Amino acid sequence: MAVDERTISEALRTMAARATPADPALLARRAMRSRVRRRRTRWALGLVTAAALTAYGVVQLRPVETKDPTLVGPIPVNPSPMYPTPSPSPTNNGAPALGPLPANDSERFGQVLTCMPHGGTVHNMDGERVLPQHGVPQDFRWLVESADKEGVTRLVGSLKGFVLCTPGVRGVSYPTDAHFTYWGFEPPGDLAFDGVLSVDVYDFQMQSMINPPKGGDPNFRVVAGRVKPEVKRVEAVWKDGSRADAVLGNGFFIIRTRAHPPIVSGDLRTVTAYDGDGRVLAVKGGAKVPSAGAPDDND
Repeated sequence: MAVDERTISEALRTMAARATPADPALLARRAMRSRVRRRRTRWALGLVTAAALTAYGVVQLRPVETKDPTLVGPIPVNPSPMYPTPSPSPTNNGAPALGPLPANDSERFGQVLTCMPHGGTVHNMDGERVLPQHGVPQDFRWLVESADKEGVTRLVGSLKGFVLCTPGVRGVSYPTDAHFTYWGFEPPGDLAFDGVLSVDVYDFQMQSMINPPKGGDPNFRVVAGRVKPEVKRVEAVWKDGSRADAVLGNGFFIIRTRAHPPIVSGDLRTVTAYDGDGRVLAVKGGAKVPSAGAPDDND
């Protein structure tokens, strides 16, 4: 059956005209409700703009390339300012093992990309300033992650260093900035370590919510590092007596547990590695574990 392009165009215009206008002020109040970093404010305003434009029927149009001439016509494009496409977009075809780092299949590489929406790691004080000296997403491998009902935090790493990543959930939360940390906390970074346990980072990851609950944005204590094959269990203990076990995989571990106010950076007491029989292999004190970040990010 032949398609009447003129009829389709008129129908699209009619639908746009009938759209209920949004209240930009109401959308702005919702998007700006909670305390946020400058990054969230910028994305929230982008969300308000996109929502208002869509509600008024203002859409960007682009042609569809097809072999059937009867199907050529304009289609609406729904931009997503909160979740920018990495530029340039790497080919999502996976990557082989990199020394001791595991291979990325296409799914894992896609997860690495969600950790670096700007196409690489970013400056500690400027979430839009990409730092090319730390490498590109193709240099990083998915290592291990810890998930719960509220989200996930994953460890992705290169031969030089790693990124702790709490990706955003569309329509629910914003992604964290991709802050790079050297293995050993000193450039150029070294994956080798003495003993059976290396505790490489203790940090807090905030899931910045679009509509935060009364208690504010949820925060998570995150401990991550490297282990030798004989380590079968890793446990962290905090000064308040709380404990959490790690997820282990690929020679790495990560712990993610909810942090409740007041949040204290020096509250990690110990991290302990056990073998398969429950014997203690190593104990690391929490006082000297660094937080995420690279020294040269402050330049």
